[in-house]
Amino acid sequence: MATSSCAQTALVILSMAVVVAAAQAPPPPYRDRSRPVEMRVADLLARMTIEEKVAQLQGIWNRKAQMQAADGRFDPEKARPLLGLGLGQVSRPGEIGGPRDRSPRDHAEFTNAIQKWVKTVAFTAGPDALSPVNRQMQHVVEPGRFEMMVGTSSSDLTRAGLEVVAR
Repeated sequence: MATSSCAQTALVILSMAVVVAAAQAPPPPYRDRSRPVEMRVADLLARMTIEEKVAQLQGIWNRKAQMQAADGRFDPEKARPLLGLGLGQVSRPGEIGGPRDRSPRDHAEFTNAIQKWVKTVAFTAGPDALSPVNRQMQHVVEPGRFEMMVGTSSSDLTRAGLEVVAR
């Protein structure tokens, strides 16, 4: 039993070391503005799947109606099949596929909603994914407000609040 506990402790320490090392890793070349553009482009293209590359060649024009709610606003659930792998451009957001009486503000809000959605990464993490473990390797969830940082590297972090509520 002691050997198993030591192995589990070692695994936790190793996992934490990997997370720390990953957080301290330098940004990938495509995100490093000090590198030549050609190098950054080559690095990014090497990381993209063929499906993501093809998505960058696409523009949404006549298919805007397929990602709108009945009131003409952007609908993320309807957009997922069209934009799930990315998008090269939104062509003429004020034309075709939307209410003809949209105001300039409505056109801007529609386009901004698309841009925000394409840039947003969403994930669901349950209590076990965000909780520490005790010496018995059991997850410990304590109620309270916590701050979480998410980013592509330690120099590119966004802070988000997390509320854990006791059951």
